[in-house]
Amino acid sequence: MEKLIYRDDTPLDRHDPKTTLITEPYEYLQKLPGNNRAIRIVFIKAFNDLYFGIDNDGLINGLNELVDMLHDCSLIIDDVEDSSEYRRGALAAHLKFGVPSTVNCVNYMYFVAIDKASKLAPLYTSDLHEQELITLRVNKIITDEMLNLHHGQGVDIYWRDNKSDLPRLPTEEEYLEMVMDKTGGLLRIMVKVLEAFKPSKSTKHVALTSLIGIIYQLRDDYFNLTSDKYSHMKGVVGEDLIEGKFSFPILHSLRFSMTSPLYELLYNRSVEKRKSSESHHLIAESIKFMTNESNSLEYTNNKLKECLNMARKLIETDPTVHNSDSTYILQILHQLSDT
Repeated sequence: MEKLIYRDDTPLDRHDPKTTLITEPYEYLQKLPGNNRAIRIVFIKAFNDLYFGIDNDGLINGLNELVDMLHDCSLIIDDVEDSSEYRRGALAAHLKFGVPSTVNCVNYMYFVAIDKASKLAPLYTSDLHEQELITLRVNKIITDEMLNLHHGQGVDIYWRDNKSDLPRLPTEEEYLEMVMDKTGGLLRIMVKVLEAFKPSKSTKHVALTSLIGIIYQLRDDYFNLTSDKYSHMKGVVGEDLIEGKFSFPILHSLRFSMTSPLYELLYNRSVEKRKSSESHHLIAESIKFMTNESNSLEYTNNKLKECLNMARKLIETDPTVHNSDSTYILQILHQLSDT
């Protein structure tokens, strides 16, 4: 007992074997195949080439592991908050391990990520004072952007769960602002943490990152309603419609008409009814309406192309960027233009 009460360490310090039981939901998701893991390291390297030129593989890989951890945690919580049944074609973690264990696991892993962030500076410099200053900057960046992420997620959930009580539909600008918080946060962590180690001469790198966050979300909104591959991974067609979300094309279509199959589906049917087989026809009619009547899918695709062109222009007009450094980021933008 005396030895126990005087102990002053953490499970990470003492390699507690019970930790593997606590982190099972996270480890489960980690083992599921997903494309974004490969894209993130390419994204970090592309922005490093473009703006920072940090020659330190240990730091780059450590940052990638940190953002991977934060991203996977956010996916697990997303599935809880959206009552999703599948992730990457497999049963969602909270349905396999239960909500209490899953939520606790994610909270635990957020602090593991913060601990990992504190170990980045020694990979870059042996100067203890510089390590301390860098770590303070990194912790501030992570705190700020995780606040942004959860704020954006909270707004998204509030709109979804209180749509009937809203005085009006969110505007396009309000939607994109929410996306900048929710989707852009983790991308900005990558770029801002790089800058914590080596400042950029550019003034456009954070804006480009936020814009790519918007591009990712618009693409996700579009594929959610149109992609067979996406539907297979999620286990359902039109997941956003079933959840009752305000995605970009859904908001555009609702502004076009409040007497459509889409309005009937979102406002007059509960989540349980939207999940039932009796709503399959109405979901199909809603997607057909957005395709042929309100042209919301075409509008979303055009907005996506507009944002992609804006991103390319930010790179091409930046006097601090050399053409040879922009190869990787332009390849990413080309990939994202494939709809």
